[in-house]
Amino acid sequence: MKTRLIILVLGLVFFAGNLPAQEKNFREEIKILKGDQFRMQLMDPDGILTPPIPGLTKDQEEKMKQIDMDFRKFSLPLKNEIKIKEAQLNALRSSDNPDMTAINKLVEEIGAINTKIAKENELNHQKIRKLLDDSQRVIFDSQGNVRRIERRIKIDGDKEPF
Repeated sequence: MKTRLIILVLGLVFFAGNLPAQEKNFREEIKILKGDQFRMQLMDPDGILTPPIPGLTKDQEEKMKQIDMDFRKFSLPLKNEIKIKEAQLNALRSSDNPDMTAINKLVEEIGAINTKIAKENELNHQKIRKLLDDSQRVIFDSQGNVRRIERRIKIDGDKEPF
Protein backbone atom coordinates (compact mmCIF):
# COMPACT_ATOMS: atom_id res chain seq x y z
CA MET A 1 0.00 0.00 0.00
CA LYS A 2 2.81 2.40 0.92
CA THR A 3 4.59 1.61 -2.34
CA ARG A 4 1.51 2.46 -4.39
CA LEU A 5 1.08 5.72 -2.51
CA ILE A 6 4.72 6.69 -3.09
CA ILE A 7 4.45 5.85 -6.81
CA LEU A 8 1.25 7.87 -7.06
CA VAL A 9 2.79 10.89 -5.32
CA LEU A 10 5.92 10.72 -7.50
CA GLY A 11 3.75 10.44 -10.61
CA LEU A 12 1.73 13.51 -9.59
CA VAL A 13 4.88 15.49 -8.83
CA PHE A 14 6.34 14.55 -12.22
CA PHE A 15 3.09 15.43 -14.02
CA ALA A 16 2.70 18.74 -12.16
CA GLY A 17 6.29 19.64 -12.96
CA ASN A 18 5.60 19.36 -16.69
CA LEU A 19 2.52 21.61 -16.73
CA PRO A 20 4.38 24.96 -16.55
CA ALA A 21 6.74 23.83 -19.31
CA GLN A 22 3.81 23.00 -21.58
CA GLU A 23 2.16 26.34 -20.85
CA LYS A 24 5.44 28.14 -21.60
CA ASN A 25 5.76 26.38 -24.96
CA PHE A 26 2.17 27.32 -25.80
CA ARG A 27 2.78 30.96 -24.90
CA GLU A 28 5.97 31.00 -26.99
CA GLU A 29 3.98 29.74 -29.99
CA ILE A 30 1.47 32.57 -29.48
CA LYS A 31 4.30 35.10 -29.27
CA ILE A 32 5.73 33.76 -32.53
CA LEU A 33 2.39 34.49 -34.14
CA LYS A 34 2.37 37.97 -32.67
CA GLY A 35 6.07 38.70 -33.23
CA ASP A 36 7.28 41.53 -35.42
CA GLN A 37 8.41 39.21 -38.20
CA PHE A 38 4.95 37.69 -38.53
CA ARG A 39 3.31 41.10 -38.49
CA MET A 40 5.73 42.39 -41.11
CA GLN A 41 4.53 39.66 -43.42
CA LEU A 42 0.95 40.74 -42.85
CA MET A 43 1.24 44.51 -42.96
CA ASP A 44 3.11 46.97 -45.09
CA PRO A 45 5.00 49.92 -43.50
CA ASP A 46 1.80 52.00 -43.51
CA GLY A 47 0.17 49.46 -41.22
CA ILE A 48 -2.36 48.47 -43.86
CA LEU A 49 -3.15 44.79 -43.96
CA THR A 50 -2.28 43.01 -47.17
CA PRO A 51 -3.11 39.35 -47.65
CA PRO A 52 -0.09 37.09 -48.12
CA ILE A 53 -0.73 36.21 -51.75
CA PRO A 54 2.32 35.21 -53.77
CA GLY A 55 3.13 36.98 -57.01
CA LEU A 56 1.27 40.23 -56.42
CA THR A 57 2.33 43.03 -58.71
CA LYS A 58 2.93 46.53 -57.36
CA ASP A 59 -0.21 47.66 -59.19
CA GLN A 60 -2.29 44.95 -57.51
CA GLU A 61 -0.87 45.83 -54.11
CA GLU A 62 -1.57 49.53 -54.58
CA LYS A 63 -5.14 48.88 -55.69
CA MET A 64 -5.70 46.54 -52.74
CA LYS A 65 -4.34 49.19 -50.35
CA GLN A 66 -6.67 51.75 -51.89
CA ILE A 67 -9.68 49.43 -51.53
CA ASP A 68 -8.72 48.82 -47.89
CA MET A 69 -8.26 52.53 -47.20
CA ASP A 70 -11.58 53.40 -48.86
CA PHE A 71 -13.29 50.79 -46.70
CA ARG A 72 -11.68 52.21 -43.56
CA LYS A 73 -12.87 55.71 -44.49
CA PHE A 74 -16.36 54.34 -45.18
CA SER A 75 -16.64 52.23 -42.02
CA LEU A 76 -15.03 54.52 -39.42
CA PRO A 77 -17.96 56.95 -39.05
CA LEU A 78 -20.38 54.03 -39.06
CA LYS A 79 -18.44 52.23 -36.33
CA ASN A 80 -18.39 55.45 -34.32
CA GLU A 81 -22.14 55.74 -34.77
CA ILE A 82 -22.53 52.16 -33.52
CA LYS A 83 -20.54 53.03 -30.39
CA ILE A 84 -22.78 56.02 -29.74
CA LYS A 85 -25.93 53.94 -30.20
CA GLU A 86 -24.53 51.19 -27.96
CA ALA A 87 -23.88 53.77 -25.25
CA GLN A 88 -27.47 55.00 -25.60
CA LEU A 89 -28.66 51.40 -25.49
CA ASN A 90 -26.70 50.74 -22.30
CA ALA A 91 -28.21 53.86 -20.73
CA LEU A 92 -31.71 52.69 -21.64
CA ARG A 93 -31.05 49.16 -20.37
CA SER A 94 -29.88 50.37 -16.97
CA SER A 95 -32.85 52.63 -16.28
CA ASP A 96 -35.40 51.62 -13.66
CA ASN A 97 -38.22 51.37 -16.18
CA PRO A 98 -36.60 50.54 -19.54
CA ASP A 99 -38.45 51.74 -22.63
CA MET A 100 -38.56 48.57 -24.73
CA THR A 101 -39.72 50.48 -27.81
CA ALA A 102 -36.64 52.70 -27.72
CA ILE A 103 -34.37 49.73 -26.94
CA ASN A 104 -35.75 47.75 -29.88
CA LYS A 105 -35.37 50.75 -32.16
CA LEU A 106 -31.70 51.17 -31.20
CA VAL A 107 -31.05 47.44 -31.65
CA GLU A 108 -32.52 47.61 -35.14
CA GLU A 109 -30.49 50.72 -36.01
CA ILE A 110 -27.27 49.05 -34.82
CA GLY A 111 -28.15 45.97 -36.85
CA ALA A 112 -28.81 48.07 -39.95
CA ILE A 113 -25.44 49.81 -39.63
CA ASN A 114 -23.66 46.47 -39.16
CA THR A 115 -25.43 45.15 -42.25
CA LYS A 116 -24.30 48.18 -44.23
CA ILE A 117 -20.69 47.60 -43.15
CA ALA A 118 -20.89 43.88 -43.97
CA LYS A 119 -22.28 44.60 -47.44
CA GLU A 120 -19.49 47.06 -48.17
CA ASN A 121 -16.95 44.54 -46.90
CA GLU A 122 -18.30 41.89 -49.28
CA LEU A 123 -18.25 44.36 -52.15
CA ASN A 124 -14.59 45.10 -51.44
CA HIS A 125 -13.84 41.39 -51.25
CA GLN A 126 -15.21 41.02 -54.78
CA LYS A 127 -13.24 44.04 -55.97
CA ILE A 128 -10.04 42.45 -54.71
CA ARG A 129 -10.93 39.11 -56.32
CA LYS A 130 -11.29 40.86 -59.68
CA LEU A 131 -7.75 42.21 -59.37
CA LEU A 132 -6.24 38.74 -59.02
CA ASP A 133 -5.39 36.08 -61.58
CA ASP A 134 -6.78 32.54 -61.25
CA SER A 135 -3.98 31.08 -59.09
CA GLN A 136 -3.95 34.13 -56.80
CA ARG A 137 -7.74 34.01 -56.52
CA VAL A 138 -7.64 30.40 -55.30
CA ILE A 139 -5.18 31.35 -52.55
CA PHE A 140 -7.15 34.48 -51.64
CA ASP A 141 -10.42 32.55 -51.39
CA SER A 142 -8.85 29.88 -49.20
CA GLN A 143 -7.53 32.48 -46.74
CA GLY A 144 -10.82 34.01 -45.64
CA ASN A 145 -10.45 32.90 -42.02
CA VAL A 146 -6.72 33.59 -41.96
CA ARG A 147 -7.33 37.23 -42.88
CA ARG A 148 -9.75 37.59 -39.96
CA ILE A 149 -7.14 36.12 -37.60
CA GLU A 150 -4.54 38.52 -38.99
CA ARG A 151 -6.84 41.45 -38.30
CA ARG A 152 -7.42 40.23 -34.75
CA ILE A 153 -3.68 39.91 -34.15
CA LYS A 154 -3.17 43.42 -35.52
CA ILE A 155 -5.93 44.82 -33.32
CA ASP A 156 -4.91 42.94 -30.15
CA GLY A 157 -1.30 44.03 -30.42
CA ASP A 158 0.96 42.52 -27.82
CA LYS A 159 -1.66 41.85 -25.17
CA GLU A 160 -1.47 38.42 -23.60
CA PRO A 161 -4.33 36.29 -24.94
CA PHE A 162 -4.65 34.29 -21.70
